[in-house]
Amino acid sequence: MGKIMDWLKTAKQRLKSGYALDRRFYFDTNVFELETAYLEKHWVALARVSDFETAYSYKTYNILNHKVIIALDKANQFYSYSAICPHRGAVIADGVGVGKHHRCPYHAWKFSIDGSLIGAPFMEKKDCQGLHRYGCLVWQGWIFVNLSGDADIEMFNTDSVNAELQDYRLSELVPLADKITFEGAFNWKSVIDNFGESYHVIGTHKDSIYDSIDFKRSHWRATEQFNASNYPSFDAERTFFPQPRFNLKNTAANTCNFQLYPMLLIGLTPDFDIWIELEIVERLYTRAHYHILGLPEIIADEAMSVRLPQLRSSIEHIAGEDIGAYLNVGSSAMSKPYPSGRLSQFEQGTQSWFQWYLNNMLKGAVDV
Repeated sequence: MGKIMDWLKTAKQRLKSGYALDRRFYFDTNVFELETAYLEKHWVALARVSDFETAYSYKTYNILNHKVIIALDKANQFYSYSAICPHRGAVIADGVGVGKHHRCPYHAWKFSIDGSLIGAPFMEKKDCQGLHRYGCLVWQGWIFVNLSGDADIEMFNTDSVNAELQDYRLSELVPLADKITFEGAFNWKSVIDNFGESYHVIGTHKDSIYDSIDFKRSHWRATEQFNASNYPSFDAERTFFPQPRFNLKNTAANTCNFQLYPMLLIGLTPDFDIWIELEIVERLYTRAHYHILGLPEIIADEAMSVRLPQLRSSIEHIAGEDIGAYLNVGSSAMSKPYPSGRLSQFEQGTQSWFQWYLNNMLKGAVDV
């Protein structure tokens, strides 16, 4: 751990002079173990309330090598718990389903929709236990899970965060199209690094959105809880759908990439949003799920039925360009590490994220 502490302190000092994270933070096994240990103590967004349409519905998710169930009871209460039977380690549920209870396929232990034990054949209930519970809460329509079960909730009650998002009506959003999933050999931080800067537009997106985003006028805001990167468009009043959520003349940019630390990534626009859900599989393997969200009236408008596939296709193309960049960086994993370069004036959001990351990894290293 002493070596990693030295790396973190050196990186923090270099960041003050405007240098990016060194490559070893993306490829080193010990760094990854420190990251996952820290993230297990933090809140991670796994689902949307709109994903659960009926009582007793449930879905399973993979987070940091934990198989997690999120379930909804008849009182509209959400629960999160392990999908692994505490008896002998069998998986009790996988995918999507509806049911008042779960039954382990191995020895028929039975669990309630809230994860508590109902019974175990030929065993005393007092000698057995229910499914391992995780922390679970709903904020702005997202369902967050905390694997440690005791994470601070103050980040969700901060006035600056809620003020930043108040015009977007996030709790009302529903899926506008099927999610888009990319996966490959790249580190999870590459997605966040890219999310907070507009500099890559001139290279990665030179043939797609380069001519529409006025990246030279990009501007950033950052606090201890979030980072907001704003990207103005050359056409200040352009929207994809005819009825935006608010008057564009009152907003500073057409697109705001909002990051609630560490891993809630939302691309905000006046008429639809993109939530990037990161599934960390391994140190150098990540799945990025792109959820296209909007208000219910967009779905209800038959005139939008033609535009929605166009929107999904456009987002898939642009996101695919980003994925190509992540895979490019990931392919250098076996190369000899070298000092990182300076950040440009258009990477201030990324610099704010690096600052949060280093501060919190240093705290995590001390706690280990």
